[in-house]
Amino acid sequence: MKYKIAIIDDNPEEIVRIRKMLIKANSKHEYLIFEFTNPGEALKELAKNIMDCIFLDYNCPEIKGLEFIQKFINVKNIDTPIILLIGHGNEKIAVKSFENEAFDYIIKSEISGELLEKTIIRGIEKRDFERKEKTYNEFIKTIIDLMPVPLFYKDKKRIFLGCNRAFEDIVGKSKEEIIGKTTKDIFEKEKNKKFTYMDKQLFDNPGTQMYEYEYEGSNDEKKYVILNKTTYKNSLGEVDGIIGIISDITDVKKRELELAGKTFLDSLTGILNRRYFDENVENEWKKCVREQKSITFIMIDIDLFKSYNDYYGHPEGDNCLKKIAQEIKVSLLRPSDIVIRYGGEEFVAILPDTNIEGALSVAQRIKENILRLAIKNEASTINDFVTVSQGIAEINNKNNSVHKCLINADKALYMAKENGRNEIKICD
Repeated sequence: MKYKIAIIDDNPEEIVRIRKMLIKANSKHEYLIFEFTNPGEALKELAKNIMDCIFLDYNCPEIKGLEFIQKFINVKNIDTPIILLIGHGNEKIAVKSFENEAFDYIIKSEISGELLEKTIIRGIEKRDFERKEKTYNEFIKTIIDLMPVPLFYKDKKRIFLGCNRAFEDIVGKSKEEIIGKTTKDIFEKEKNKKFTYMDKQLFDNPGTQMYEYEYEGSNDEKKYVILNKTTYKNSLGEVDGIIGIISDITDVKKRELELAGKTFLDSLTGILNRRYFDENVENEWKKCVREQKSITFIMIDIDLFKSYNDYYGHPEGDNCLKKIAQEIKVSLLRPSDIVIRYGGEEFVAILPDTNIEGALSVAQRIKENILRLAIKNEASTINDFVTVSQGIAEINNKNNSVHKCLINADKALYMAKENGRNEIKICD
């Protein structure tokens, strides 16, 4: 193997001495030696002609050794190992040398062919190792950047060390704005609070972590992601940071929500069904209890619907149910109020944070709006048009329950029917 070696020293005799030592060394390698007594000329030549190793006099009068190294690095980002030649050694010079990117230093009085060669080989081996490592790191970075899945990694202080393009896209910031920063610097308060808490949990319990996160994307579109994170260790086996990937599950989540919505929707009327009542209303009541708010039910029944169905037929009966359901729905003016098809021609309106007086006002509006529909009912013995009877009951303290309120509303509905129908009654 032939190596190109540069010797830079303002003393020509010193250059000759070093060259002779290298030539006489019992080496498996050949050396092509370039000699410079002027550091300025050496800089120009070495920028064009890359060496395998450079021996540099620490005290060249024109450009001192450490200054030369900085100029050499700035002219071209070259990784050639530089070995400083010094008149005498001390710890201070050693520290300065290494701080300024020198590979090593040799005391001139201790120079031998064997020492020169060993230092050259060590320097070249280090350079080759660093080149391979750099190539490998660039290769890994390229692979990471090409990954369609957002990826990031942080140190144990939760500072971002790197990320890929997909992560830049999802965060809406460039690598320059991310690397060296924490979640506090990048995300708004609520996101930072969540991510910081989860990172701390992972560091306290090293291993893997997975959780779902919901946020507002561009154009206020709701996005859903899953974060998969794991801790990584250093060469001593100590936890040194976190690496994570983000999976966008927005489409899957939307399908799930759509499917869940369909299972809670009555297929005929399009409003919520009995299953929704059974699985969700109990939680709504508990929420009202915690907040010390009342919740009121209105049981609604279409008067003489069996007669209407028999007289006009099932298709018209279905149309009637659809119209009544939608009219009840639009009569509930607050987003928190809901109507459920409880069964057949029977509906339940759930009114959170509403007392009896408020529910009575809603029931009256339902009654008037349905009469305004003017659905002809020649089978009715009480009115020329379809009407409804309604029963109201309230849960206003923790000693009551959804079941009891429903029974009371049903009792009130029975009273409304017994009173001639098209009536509103309240269970005391």
